[in-house]
Amino acid sequence: MLATDANLSNPEGITTDAQGNLYIADGNSNRIRRVDKEGIISTLAGNGVYAYGGDGGPATEASLALPEGLAVDPQGNVYIADPVNYRIRKVVVPTTPLTVVSFSLMNAETNQEIKLLKAGEVVNLATLPTNKLNIRANTWPYVVGSVVLKLSGDQSRTQTENQSPYALFGDDDRNYRPWTPTVGSYSLTATAYSGAGATGGAGQPLTLAFSFVDQPTLMSFSLIDADTDEEIIQLRSTDELNLYWVGEQKFNIRANTGLSAVGSVVMQLSGPQNRRQTENQAPYALFGDAEGNYNPWLPKVGNYTLTGTIYSEPDGQGVAATPLTINLKVVNYHPESRLGTEGTAKVEELQIRSFPNPFTESFRLKVTGKRPRNLPVVIYDGYGRTVQQLENIQDDQLFSLGSGYTPGLYVVKVGEGKLARRFKMVKRP
Repeated sequence: MLATDANLSNPEGITTDAQGNLYIADGNSNRIRRVDKEGIISTLAGNGVYAYGGDGGPATEASLALPEGLAVDPQGNVYIADPVNYRIRKVVVPTTPLTVVSFSLMNAETNQEIKLLKAGEVVNLATLPTNKLNIRANTWPYVVGSVVLKLSGDQSRTQTENQSPYALFGDDDRNYRPWTPTVGSYSLTATAYSGAGATGGAGQPLTLAFSFVDQPTLMSFSLIDADTDEEIIQLRSTDELNLYWVGEQKFNIRANTGLSAVGSVVMQLSGPQNRRQTENQAPYALFGDAEGNYNPWLPKVGNYTLTGTIYSEPDGQGVAATPLTINLKVVNYHPESRLGTEGTAKVEELQIRSFPNPFTESFRLKVTGKRPRNLPVVIYDGYGRTVQQLENIQDDQLFSLGSGYTPGLYVVKVGEGKLARRFKMVKRP
């Protein structure tokens, strides 16, 4: 796609190579992007996961953590400052003159990469963001004379592409044409050529076997604010819900399914409170809903287990999919009021409660008790940089730290001078 149409998140550094290609450290995306002389942007390194890994393998499958500085040597090798991992990473230029290095599964609605396909991978169509797909061949160098792609299996196709992107089902001015694959097994081979129309020297072909299935999948559970009907956070088995932070807030839990139609979802909650709920239409809510208005749940303290199962027919009948089970701990305790306390801060008689912690996109600060006329808040990231601030917060203040903010530790400072206190919030990927 054109670089001017791409989204970057906190780019930290740039450099160029001898051929005039531009390299960008796309910091919060945990990727290194490359813009060629035609203005086409692609990913050189990084799978988008904030982590460390992938040394010795394809650069696009490696994990980076907030990459910053970049350098290119005379041979075209790229060096990446990976500061959180305390390393300098090196992307080595392939020695083969023409190479198809990987295949990308593309979203034909957004023209964005969904994932890199792996050998033997089973792709569940139900878990993808769209059923309008395409497959792109990624080459080295990035621009070659042409690429021939041959698909065999439940659907067959041969495509010759003379300019990037090298798409199995073609494109219209870099807008990918949609393909809805049928369930089954496939083999894809792509060969790069130095000339147009599959002429000139041929590079080393790449062949990949993969398959598509369409299996309804229960992907996750979401904790729902029953007052606003909005998602608070996607639940994980390590989560702890502290009722002290939220007071009398009412909740519900929603089961999240993929794209495929499901007959019903059966949910079973066990612990201090027990409940079995069968839902035949979305939203699939543990405590039910009235036309999308979630019924309230006031949880009791204790350890819970929640299991959800998709069925092909209504009322929990038909074929059952693989169930999803998580554990949830509900507590109610008063954290110590001191520097570094997580989730609460105390300023004289003033009480400030935060929820949720950890969070994914946003959290709230709720103010009770006696408060000064102005109560400023400053939020710092893990490097001590100010990312948000308000001169005076409301009694119920929402802070949004969405996809443009890096997962990790944030420090929230409440108040001023001697009354100021700080506490920690953790943003999850």
